[in-house]
Formats: sequence, structure tokens, C-alpha cells
Amino acid sequence: MISPLGAALRDLGDASDPRLLPAPDAVRNRGKRRRRRVTRSISAGVLLVCSALVLVLASLGSSERVTQPADPAPSPTSTPEAERRDVQPPWYPIDTGTHRFSAQAIAAHDGRFVVVGDSSDFENEGPAVYWSDNGVDWQAPPLGSEPDSVNVTDVIAVDEGFLAVGVGMGGPAAWRSADGRKWIESPVATPKDGAWVALWGITSTRLGYYAWGSYGGGAHLWRSADGMAWAPVADETAFDLPQKEAICAVRDVESGLQATGVVAPPRSLEGRRVVWTSMDGEEWVLADAAGATTLWCDPTQDLGHWEARTDAGLARIEPNGPGDVVEFLPATQ
Repeated sequence: MISPLGAALRDLGDASDPRLLPAPDAVRNRGKRRRRRVTRSISAGVLLVCSALVLVLASLGSSERVTQPADPAPSPTSTPEAERRDVQPPWYPIDTGTHRFSAQAIAAHDGRFVVVGDSSDFENEGPAVYWSDNGVDWQAPPLGSEPDSVNVTDVIAVDEGFLAVGVGMGGPAAWRSADGRKWIESPVATPKDGAWVALWGITSTRLGYYAWGSYGGGAHLWRSADGMAWAPVADETAFDLPQKEAICAVRDVESGLQATGVVAPPRSLEGRRVVWTSMDGEEWVLADAAGATTLWCDPTQDLGHWEARTDAGLARIEPNGPGDVVEFLPATQ
């Protein structure tokens, strides 16, 4: 059985096809049938208009939904523009992606800046070294060529490129690089008693390169002629003090070398300045065991390793400020 709507649509279709229209005389002689046909046609027309209106409204709604702007995609980095509006020139963010990073030292060689720091994170550890040729745009070394570390504590520029120290996956570690992009690990000789060892600072002197850190809770000093390998100095008894101590810096002086540091009671950062001296860089003596009252030292600030300069300008980090930004001041023209 054909539904009323189907019949109405069929009749309307018949009326729209001139090949199916009856002769005029037949139409005039069929008044009742004509009225029924007109009624059905009107009903069908109303139904079609309503259906078309519904379709038009639905189409408009769909069009509105399609043309609505899509929500912005989330940034793949941990420092999206919306969250870094507080970072304005002369400060520039380091492109650390989703990784945490806190800069600890910076150096420059042959027009290239290198910044090192702490990227340790229990869930998402990232590179501990970044480089830049203009002090503004920073990027990590290629994957697999960076130091195997999440805490590179200090870096210096040397004639051959860069030397850096820190904490590797197996303990104290040192690295060298000709360009700041590809890093090679240099062996560090350590005691075999299993005490905790770390490297905190590095410097260059006329007697060679020196790195210092902690061994079993006390100060420890390493030496290298070329940065290719590191060994403890011959006599470290002068660094074996009753209280907790740390070396802050090693510098050239007229009589040889001088190491400055801090000695403090256990579980305290308040102590006194101490000084060690050496004529040959191997045998050290305690020259001043109770200097001025001071707080625990920061090697990179003691040695000025928080700023570096190239022909392009001056780049500076702030170890006690935002760790993933660099201040860059272009050279005056």
C-alpha cells in the first residue's frame, strides 16, 4: 500500500511531467477528481516546502559549524609564547622544548656561545647543553652527540674549543668539544672506595687545567694538561679538613696557584673563607684556615663563568634567576 505522502509525491511528479497530463476536455469533465488532485498537490507542495526548509536550516547550521575557527593547537614546548610574555629583550628563552633546564655557566669560542646547566627531572630529562651563534636563538646538540649527563656544572673556552665538567651517569665526568655541538667524554680517575664523587668547577691556569668537586663529603682537586684525561693532584692531604669544605675557585698567583674555598660545620652553609696554595699545582698547603665569615660559594660566580662575549655581543645568565633564559646585549656598532 502506498502512503498518502507517497501518493502525493507521485501525483505531483505526474503533474510536473507534460507527457503524463490528460487532455483538457478530460480535465474539465472530472471536476471532483480534479479537486481531489489539487488538494493532494497542495498538501504535497506544503510537505515539500517544509522538508526543503528543514534541509536549508540544517545546512546552514552545518555550515556554521564548519566555518567556526578551530581551537589553537597546544604548543609542543614547555615555554609557549603565551607563558613567556614576561621574557622580553634583552632576555631570550632557551629552546628547551618540554624539558626542564637551569643554566649554570656559559662560555664562548670562535663566535659560538655554549651554555650548560641542570636538566635533571624524574620524568622528562633533557639536554644539559645548548649552543647559539647569535646569543638569541638557542638549540641543543644533535641527538647522540651531547654529554651523557643531566647536570653539566661548568664550562670554559679553550684554544681547541670547550671543556666542561659535571656529573655523568657513572659519577664525576668531563667532556671536550671543538664546536659546542659534538661532545666527547674525557676519563676522570676516581678513588675506588665507592665514595660519592662529583665535579663542580673548572678553570684554566698557566700550569694546566684544574677541576674540583666533592669526594666523600670533602673537597677534591683534579688536573689535566690538555683536557683529554683527568687525574687527582699528587697530594690532597691539605684538603682533608675536620669540617665540611668546598673549593670555589683556582687562580694563577705570583707564587704559583691559589685555591679559595669555604669550610663550614656539617649541615650548614655558613662558614669561613679558606685558602690553599701550591707552587707546582701538585703539592698543596693550607695557607689560611679561618678567613672572613662567608656563605657557601658558587664556583661559576666566583670565576665569572656566568657571562661570555663574542664579536656579536655579550651573553649573560643569571644562576639565581630564571634558568632557561639568556640575556644578550649586542655589540655597539
